[in-house]
Amino acid sequence: AEDLPFRQEVFSRVYCKGAIDHFANPERALAEMCRVSKKGGKVIIAAANLDSLSCTLAKGINSLFKFFLKREIAPPHIWETPADHNFKFNYPTLQALGKIFLQKYRLKGVSLFWGFPKWAKFLKNLPRSWGLKILKIFDRWASWYAPWGDVLIMVGQPRKFGGEGREIRD
Repeated sequence: AEDLPFRQEVFSRVYCKGAIDHFANPERALAEMCRVSKKGGKVIIAAANLDSLSCTLAKGINSLFKFFLKREIAPPHIWETPADHNFKFNYPTLQALGKIFLQKYRLKGVSLFWGFPKWAKFLKNLPRSWGLKILKIFDRWASWYAPWGDVLIMVGQPRKFGGEGREIRD
């Protein structure tokens, strides 16, 4: 994805879901996404937030387990960067990329407690309607305060760059 095989400004939407943290060079990949986006188009990036509220709380619980019980919680450890990821993304790192490569961008959080220890089991033990209501409320919270979200979605218009990396302004 660091060298997309397309002409400049051919797509009105470029979507990268859960892949940017696997790339060798996320900055170059985002620059390429901007290059192939039409003027006024949208670049949409979705990335796992390894500093989400879920990850932070699970990491804290794990610390308590290690201190009091001398053992860790059962894997997976959702706060750890997976082996197949080259980069760890969180709200500040995605925001920094957005400031460089996108204009009129926004970041939104999606989902709370995905992968949190025993969360799925807890929801399965509730009446389905209750579980769905809880998920909807927590999703709203993640949307309200993006850094808490398990997944971060960034949407913006691509900046266009000329030679030597200078931004082209209208």
